[in-house]
Amino acid sequence: MNRFNRILGLIAMSFSCSAVYSQVAKSQTIPVEIKVNSDGLNFNFPSSSSTSTYNIFYRPLFKQGSTFNTLTSGVPGSSVLFEVKSSNDINQITKENNPFEYILTKTENGSTTALGYSLSGVKYNPPVNRKHVILLIDSSYLLALNTELDQLVEDLYFMGWQVSKVFAGRNESAETVKERLKKHHYSQIKTPETLFIIGHVPVPYSGYFSSQGTKYPPDGHAEGSGNHTGAWPADSYYGDFEGIWTDRNVTCTTGTQTRHHNIPKDGKFDQSVIPSDVVLEIGRADFFNMAAFSNNDTVLTKQYLNRIHDWRLGKISMEKRALIDNNFTGLNLASTGYQNLPCFVGLDSVFDDRDYFAAQKQGSYLWSYGCGAGSYTSCNGIGSTTDFVKAKDSFQNAFTILAGSYFGDFDVKNSLLKAPLLTGSLNCFWGGIPKWYVHHMALGSNIGFGAMITMNNTTEYFNGQFNGSDRGVFISLMGDPTTTLAPPQPVSNLAASSSNGKVQLNWTASPDADFYEVYLLDTSNKAGHIKNLRKKDFKSYTTNFTDDENWTSGKFEYLVCAVRLDTTGAGSYYNRSKLMSVKVDHVNSLRAISDNAIKIYPNPSGGRVHLEGFPTEKISIFNVQGQLIKEVILQESKLDLELNLEHLMPGMYWISVYNQTQMVTKPLIIE
Repeated sequence: MNRFNRILGLIAMSFSCSAVYSQVAKSQTIPVEIKVNSDGLNFNFPSSSSTSTYNIFYRPLFKQGSTFNTLTSGVPGSSVLFEVKSSNDINQITKENNPFEYILTKTENGSTTALGYSLSGVKYNPPVNRKHVILLIDSSYLLALNTELDQLVEDLYFMGWQVSKVFAGRNESAETVKERLKKHHYSQIKTPETLFIIGHVPVPYSGYFSSQGTKYPPDGHAEGSGNHTGAWPADSYYGDFEGIWTDRNVTCTTGTQTRHHNIPKDGKFDQSVIPSDVVLEIGRADFFNMAAFSNNDTVLTKQYLNRIHDWRLGKISMEKRALIDNNFTGLNLASTGYQNLPCFVGLDSVFDDRDYFAAQKQGSYLWSYGCGAGSYTSCNGIGSTTDFVKAKDSFQNAFTILAGSYFGDFDVKNSLLKAPLLTGSLNCFWGGIPKWYVHHMALGSNIGFGAMITMNNTTEYFNGQFNGSDRGVFISLMGDPTTTLAPPQPVSNLAASSSNGKVQLNWTASPDADFYEVYLLDTSNKAGHIKNLRKKDFKSYTTNFTDDENWTSGKFEYLVCAVRLDTTGAGSYYNRSKLMSVKVDHVNSLRAISDNAIKIYPNPSGGRVHLEGFPTEKISIFNVQGQLIKEVILQESKLDLELNLEHLMPGMYWISVYNQTQMVTKPLIIE
């Protein structure tokens, strides 16, 4: 099988700069929708010229840097469909819960002229336990937004996240805040992977963006052409713990605004490119200096946090469609939209013939993309910050992408990049300078993962080759980095009771559920993560559940979530709601009986242990410290069985044998 390692390194050599700038974004991209059916996968894409061919490569999902295998090559450009049958030799890509990422290339006259990225999962089952997120919170919100911040922590926790907090004062230096953040990061048992900046936490500035500098200004406005030069906002600084950031070399004062001026020892850093890979998925919800919305930043932040709370509860719904309003037809900026949006809604639900504001006032769109000539507060052909203010009660969008000059520089009064988050959107980013990749969200990933791989990208994915903007320190995500595509509504009225040694759970159905999952909170895990009630995944198609295998008396916390099988333009995955929690005081009805009720032999044993005479349903093996070493749950009661314990180290153990009403515990020696 052909291997295609670091595919973009080869593509960049044939994807010439002249091609990038002379063709429209749509022609540079292979929009693709992957449909799952009973026979396998269907790759759907637009037809092309008869002289072109398509090639498809694949690798395991979330394996950045891994080798790509060739799925197929030489598919005629006139095709609109490539099928992968389950019976093929490569049928592992059609197995359930076995997702893969794909790169498609279009070749014409020996050159690569277009690229496409997608992924596929057949009933992909994301882990219920997600990542560890640090909330880096503006300390001025500590009391003013205490209720909303507590709600955020609860929501994240019961959606599988581990949560910790770090506070920062507005007048502190970025270096001081980062040192505190770094110390916290390395002190955690479960290493944090995500950073949600809430409020006007000090904005780092870095870079020598100039016609004379280390990088040309990414939006093209060098000296004499807008003077968007010097240092730019650089939240990536907070996510890079290994790179060296200096403040001693750059002198650049040509920027129109003094906040961009960069001189040695002024607290602004020299680096234009992120020195080392960021290790955190960073997003910022900072509404300071957004006076156009007639509220202070505390009120605006409260409104935003309440909106993402409603999103997580499934109270906000968006039609599964997307729009692209491209006012830069001669550039490839909108390829970020053409690339990502079909993964979420499918090819037929992406519209590029509609006005950005008019369409999203008339009906809802899950995703949108808009680009055009810009300023800090406006985008030609799209609108302005004032238009977002006017549309506050009518703008219907969850995720939006904007591209144009200046507004990628977010730390400015009435920033256009922040404005969608105050009108109805959950996230926004400057997509196209460079290209962004968030297609993993189509199988349940959070948007911050896409922000991180975009920050770290040079050749992993095609970066767009726009003014050397890849790995730029300015790459930033506005909004909560933990957000995902629309979660289902959770269950309600969850109740629990204990009787006759059993725990009974009951709840009111979620209107979105295909089935339910039941969990126990693993209180032995200091990370506070969730474990399934059974060794195997437990599913319920009713609104009640009886746990008749809780063998211990005590206080327990049960969790129930609604699960919906969602289909996107990338396949299908199990989308989980927020877990609802209930606590119960459980009294176990087991009674200990004489150890003569069971024969365990030989004892001492070489590892093969025979149990006889006791109606056994569960077996637990403990070491002398009382730690559980092995557990066996039988499908039906047995009076005679053999255990293979040859894997245990020689020593003394305790073996406990249970049924629904009785238990026996005896010592066991392994020689």
